Amino acid sequence: MVKSPWSAGALRQRRIELILSLLRGHKVVLVIDGTGDRKKG
Repeated sequence: MVKSPWSAGALRQRRIELILSLLRGHKVVLVIDGTGDRKKG
């Protein structure tokens, strides 16, 4: 990852742009809770 030819910031921004373009016009609900997979070890 350190020697990647891509800019992490540019890649992050592009990902956000793509997600927003797919969600445009749709109603979205984001649910955040405390459940999840337990760490092992």
